[in-house]
Amino acid sequence: MRMPVEHYSERWLSFTLSHPRERLRVLASTAERLYKSGWRDVKGKQRYITEPFEELKIVQRAIREHLLLPIPLSSIVYSDVPGRSATMNAVQHVNQPNVASIDIRDCYPSMTNAMVFRVFRGPVGLGDNLAHTLTRLTTLSGHLPQGTPTSGALANLILSPVDVILEQIAEGLRLVVTRYVDNIDFSGVRSREAILPTIVALQAAGFSVRHKKVMNAGYRRAHVVTGNLVDGCRLRLPHRKRANVRAAVYEIVQRYEDGLPIATKAMNRLRGRLQHLRTQGHPRDAERLAAQLVAAGIAI
Repeated sequence: MRMPVEHYSERWLSFTLSHPRERLRVLASTAERLYKSGWRDVKGKQRYITEPFEELKIVQRAIREHLLLPIPLSSIVYSDVPGRSATMNAVQHVNQPNVASIDIRDCYPSMTNAMVFRVFRGPVGLGDNLAHTLTRLTTLSGHLPQGTPTSGALANLILSPVDVILEQIAEGLRLVVTRYVDNIDFSGVRSREAILPTIVALQAAGFSVRHKKVMNAGYRRAHVVTGNLVDGCRLRLPHRKRANVRAAVYEIVQRYEDGLPIATKAMNRLRGRLQHLRTQGHPRDAERLAAQLVAAGIAI
């Protein structure tokens, strides 16, 4: 049984996070200055990532582990849940007649410090003072930053009321529904009917959608869920992603043959992409590309 709110103190928070009270106060008061930001390549896409300095990152990891992850989530959530992944999210929609996809616009920037404060007051169950402290430790410029240990777990808790509505929509239409960060997918015969009530639910919660990414794919269109083709009996990667891996292998081989240096980071990333090919239903493609690297004299 949890203690009454008034029993949660700075001392309790310090013990829970394994961090001195004085340092927590300093971090909370200076958190806005404890980040480094920049554009980075994340799974082939350029994203603006905000990374906290090491001490703040350690505290955020403790907040995530001890305060956020223990709170139960809807079974439809596959992001930032231990033991779940984007691949598992996609598997739920394999071999369905239709797939509807809705994308939340500017998901993290739309999640304000007021929303985060309500999470620490409500689901986490803390008083105003600690909720304010934790909000300062996990937000930047009034919203959730992208690239911190706590943002994914906080986003899940902020979206929990919406997840309940999504479950109800899916149950009423006999659909499968999942959410992975800002991607909501319904699959089944009546998937198109889920789009409008989902948009209404998101708007009521303070969010908007990317209309160009709202779609319903029937039998004539590819069914793509979290980057995987699911319109068959197993997962597959889209042709574009497979082509990108082939292009990356070709570029590495060319650099090697031209006597140019190959960064360790680039090779590690390529190994990861080849492994991704293997696990996503394309083991022959992966082995063929690996053989090209070996034939060129590149250790893989």
